[in-house]
Amino acid sequence: MKSIKDAYEELKGDLSDTFMFDKYDKYLYYLGRSGYIAAELKTTYPDGQYICTVEEFNNYKPESSSVWLRKPEKPVYTQVMADAGELPSVGMEFIDLGCDNPEIPKVCLAVDGTVVVYKNSTFDYQCAEVTECKPLIPHIDLIDGKAYLFNLVSGTQVHVGIYSKTLMRFILEVSHYDVSKCANIQLLEVVK
Repeated sequence: MKSIKDAYEELKGDLSDTFMFDKYDKYLYYLGRSGYIAAELKTTYPDGQYICTVEEFNNYKPESSSVWLRKPEKPVYTQVMADAGELPSVGMEFIDLGCDNPEIPKVCLAVDGTVVVYKNSTFDYQCAEVTECKPLIPHIDLIDGKAYLFNLVSGTQVHVGIYSKTLMRFILEVSHYDVSKCANIQLLEVVK
């Protein structure tokens, strides 16, 4: 029988190493040779064992953190760097607006001043013009039903929309935008 301690040590404290983890998952299971899986709904797996909730996993404090080593953070191409005219350097994550899936971060393998080289999800080499390389959008916890100020990753026009958690979009009067395609997101607050 696996324990929360076993899971925490084997996953090195990182649920992103589970099969298809996403931010809505609430429960952690062990599936034998298949490893760990996090699921949104509490369920029964024929050959699986319930371990704990995702919240319990995230709050777990190991007796000794020397048991495992945390993965080093990947360097990220930031808005500050872009504003300063810098390009992504080797190893940095960035967004390529010219590809089919711009919301999926890319990792820079080489840069020559006009082109950035990276591998896509099928491990083919791709090139992006430096003008299409944009910084990653920092994660922000959005509140359902609240108004936000934002612009699209590919533009500078400012929009105001209401966030819909169900649709994962900002809803405007005559249109809507997927959150992954938005940048510079700021909560609008009512001032009395």
